[in-house]
Amino acid sequence: MGIKISFDIACRADQIYKDSEDKDWHIERGYLFKKLLENGLSRIFVGVESGSKGQLLRYNKGYSPEYVISALRYFSLLNIKLRFGFILFDPLMTSEELCENIDFLGRTDVVLSAQNSLTIEQIFDQVYNSHGDFIDLPSKGAVFENVSYMASPLEVLIKSQYLSALKRQDKDLLLGEIDTSFARVITSYRSSEIGIICNVCQSWINFAFPIVYTLKGMRKVSDGETKKLLSIAIKEHRKLSYFLIRTLTQVFQLADEESLNKWEYQQKTPQEIAAIIEDASILLKENNIENAIISVQVGYERLLKNLIKQIDSESCLLEISKKQIWDKVYHNWHTQSIFETKLFRQK
Repeated sequence: MGIKISFDIACRADQIYKDSEDKDWHIERGYLFKKLLENGLSRIFVGVESGSKGQLLRYNKGYSPEYVISALRYFSLLNIKLRFGFILFDPLMTSEELCENIDFLGRTDVVLSAQNSLTIEQIFDQVYNSHGDFIDLPSKGAVFENVSYMASPLEVLIKSQYLSALKRQDKDLLLGEIDTSFARVITSYRSSEIGIICNVCQSWINFAFPIVYTLKGMRKVSDGETKKLLSIAIKEHRKLSYFLIRTLTQVFQLADEESLNKWEYQQKTPQEIAAIIEDASILLKENNIENAIISVQVGYERLLKNLIKQIDSESCLLEISKKQIWDKVYHNWHTQSIFETKLFRQK
């Protein structure tokens, strides 16, 4: 129609890669999304939700992590910019599922560099032939770089299917409280360690939200060096969020040696984070759980404040109106502590 617009869309992973469909269906889908891209598609939001088979089953997504991976490969090879929804925690989560998610988030063979020189048929063949396996193609970075809020918990909503399943499987996790502001039921976690990790992560999200939301908003209306600066800050915040989940999992010793080695191969632990893990692990061995958690929170608060301080030092790149907004938000935020944020009420 010749209408020049830019737009985003949202879809499921199985709207481009589906085990019950043949090659012709997948090729047709490839052409459909390529046509959308040529006519203004800016980005696709994909409800990935989890990298764990058990969680995807409980979330009733209808597909496995392998199909999620193939779908994301197909999208990215077609040069489509992606953003993912992710629900890391749920009350029935096991330590194995937590480790599977960390493994998924750290993978660099899922979001791939576009193959513009190839036909859609050739791109699909690459995805199909590597289904369920590693693919040796240029990467656009780790999965976590595309997840806005990767440490979020499942909202157990009133009348939801998950609530019905929870009543059947472990009704003792229901605490009999309802948060009317979100129409959600307050629960505990089957694994007390995962419940603690979830609370710490929610505190982290709440603490970071004001400044990160400002960064995202300003990036949308920026370009050139300014946009590049803001993008780096957002990327580094996501990296910190990923390592926070990893750190807590390691401190509580929920991962085996094989998983730890795989994570280290995927994403090497920065020296300052390794020190945080070591200090917290010593406190935990002394059965000082509360101080172990506090030491992790203090360490990550310091890392985030150092990151944002670097951005503030280069805020002169911002236009006057944007700098005024930034200065106000930064002034209010940098004096706050992670311990002053309101915790999500998981137990």
